[in-house]
Amino acid sequence: MSYNEVKDIDRDQQRADPENIANVLIVDKESELARFMLEILAGRGIRGHLAGDIKEAVHFLDKNSCDLVFTSDMINTAPANRSRSQDGFELLRNI
Repeated sequence: MSYNEVKDIDRDQQRADPENIANVLIVDKESELARFMLEILAGRGIRGHLAGDIKEAVHFLDKNSCDLVFTSDMINTAPANRSRSQDGFELLRNI
């Protein structure tokens, strides 16, 4: 079986069972790059979500499950919350 055949089977399974669609969260304040990634995911039949900072990501993850999270190690919470800031690695440790 080739890679393309496996990919097609995965897409067929996703169409048959919407609950089987992968959920991916992108945590990135660079909206142009994040939107590009969302387009790529959508083209592959993957449900993508965008959070602009750690606080948004935590809020999203409290209410939703994700199969994969993309984040930068440099992303922090808003400057007003600097005393309690998290980086991307800390976010991933807390998931």
